[in-house]
Amino acid sequence: MNNIEEIRAGLETFIAADKFVKYQYLQPAVENSTEETKTLVNAEMNAFCTELLQQLKQASITDADLKETVRNSLDKIEDHPLDTEDREFCYELYGQIGDILGIDVEDNSISMEEKLLQQLEKLAKNAGVNLKDLLPPNSI
Repeated sequence: MNNIEEIRAGLETFIAADKFVKYQYLQPAVENSTEETKTLVNAEMNAFCTELLQQLKQASITDADLKETVRNSLDKIEDHPLDTEDREFCYELYGQIGDILGIDVEDNSISMEEKLLQQLEKLAKNAGVNLKDLLPPNSI
C-alpha cells in the first residue's frame, strides 16, 4: 500500500475529475457513451473512492480490506448493462485506483473459468433463467 497521504490526495483528485474526460485515452470509444452511462460510472466511482477515503481513516486498514472494497464496487458496476467499451473502461478505472492505492486490484483467488461461470450465472439470474433448468433430465 502506498503512503496514506499520497493515497488520499490521489483519490481526491480522481473524485474531482470527470472520468470520461480525464481518462478517455484509456478507452477512446467511450466518447460515444450515453449521458446515463457517464453519470452512472462517475457516480459509482466517486462513491467508491469516498468509501475508500473513509476506510483510510481506520488505523487497522489492510490491503485485503481495500481489495474487498474494490471487488464490491466492481460487482455493482458489473450488475449494470454496460456495453463492452464502457465495461472495459471501468476495468481501466479500477486499475487506476489500484495504482493510487499501490495494490493489485485483480482478484486472483479464483480461476478465470470460475469468474466466467459466475458472470454467466449472474447474467442468467438477471434474465430470470435458472441454469439448472437447462440441464438434461437425470443429469443433476
